[in-house]
Amino acid sequence: MRNALILTVALMGCTGSSFQYAGHDVYKYYPLDGVRTWEYASVDEDWLLEVNKVAPSVMVDDVEVITLEYSMKDPYSLLYAVDWSSRSADGVMIHGFNVEGAESVTFDTPIQFAEHEMVSAEANTTDTNGYSFTSTFLSVETCYNHWTTDDWQCLHFEVTEASGADLPFLGDYWIATRWGTSSLQPHNAENEWILTQGSYSSAQE
Repeated sequence: MRNALILTVALMGCTGSSFQYAGHDVYKYYPLDGVRTWEYASVDEDWLLEVNKVAPSVMVDDVEVITLEYSMKDPYSLLYAVDWSSRSADGVMIHGFNVEGAESVTFDTPIQFAEHEMVSAEANTTDTNGYSFTSTFLSVETCYNHWTTDDWQCLHFEVTEASGADLPFLGDYWIATRWGTSSLQPHNAENEWILTQGSYSSAQE
């Protein structure tokens, strides 16, 4: 009887531990602190895409919303901007966007790009402003870039919209700790944008 009790307790301990793993801390893979810039090259490296964090950020309720501007380099041409937030409390969210030459859009309910912790194959659907967005954590993948010689471990996310809307932030993202997006492939593009360099400073402008 005593041995049976010990075995039962041991099995309960094993079963309990199997549910303790909550997943990857996704917000750490999309850092937005400090002063940050990124530069990406197309596959043939004929075009360069710059991504710049805009200062100052904006507080919406108790959430710091940060705008990233995406522009072509040489010659410079601003393409669009996306409003993001990333924090341990509620993960990574998209709050709005602006395509150059058009009116800005602020989502009534921010898109849940990722919860603060997730495991592969999990997805979040957000219905807002007449759209239905789904962000899926597809897998953990080894990814490379043109900046470092070491391969990075990235979380691969895909963002889609049910009606087939053509919005600039839709597509695939490969994100890595400390630096964020290692590569991205917009939903209407044949090839990826691959990181060539990045900069970070803890000082706030």
